[in-house]
Amino acid sequence: MSQADFASARPEPEQPADLAAAAVSVVDDPPAHPAEAAHPDEAIVPDGTGSATAPATLPAETPDPAQAPDPAEVPAAASGHRRIDLPGTPSAVTIGRDFTRQALTDWGWTPAQPDPTRQTIAADILLVVSELLANAVMHAGGARAIAVDDGAATGAFRLEVVDGDPAPPVPPAEHRPGLPGGHGLLIVAKLTDRWGVISAADGKTVWAEVDLTRLAGDLAAPPTP
Repeated sequence: MSQADFASARPEPEQPADLAAAAVSVVDDPPAHPAEAAHPDEAIVPDGTGSATAPATLPAETPDPAQAPDPAEVPAAASGHRRIDLPGTPSAVTIGRDFTRQALTDWGWTPAQPDPTRQTIAADILLVVSELLANAVMHAGGARAIAVDDGAATGAFRLEVVDGDPAPPVPPAEHRPGLPGGHGLLIVAKLTDRWGVISAADGKTVWAEVDLTRLAGDLAAPPTP
């Protein structure tokens, strides 16, 4: 048999029928925790006092340009909503804080060049995260998850901490200097514009928000001498 006849007689290699399917994989976002998937009333505590009701989940609609903060006034880095599950142990405080710090860096709140105002804003947000997580660890059996939202769709930077205790946190009536514990929610109320609770049968989500318009005002203010 000639070389040409031998080449033509060789069988063609079979192509897998599912080649296209094998080359592409789609990974869906993990399902939300039941405390976030439910739609109970959301208790709002503006400045740590009072109560009201509001939608229990973050809006998913397209942002309204007329209502969004001026993009020139806030960091213009990649935006979004991020969430991770936590181990429910004291290490959740460190994990959640590092997770939030990375989000702040990606969203432009911790620039490479020194910026005292942005550094202060980031430090305040990280302190709120630490207090919410520590409160879940100490009083709610541990934190199950944390979520952060940059506020591009809502006009407010939002933090959420999920735990397994349906009982809402109770802020102390007053600050008592010299006595340990019980001051976390006072700090949250002082550093945010509002905070509240989303209750569910198997746990709750404690959330806090900081308005981007206020942050933009802080960025525009002249530096303190």
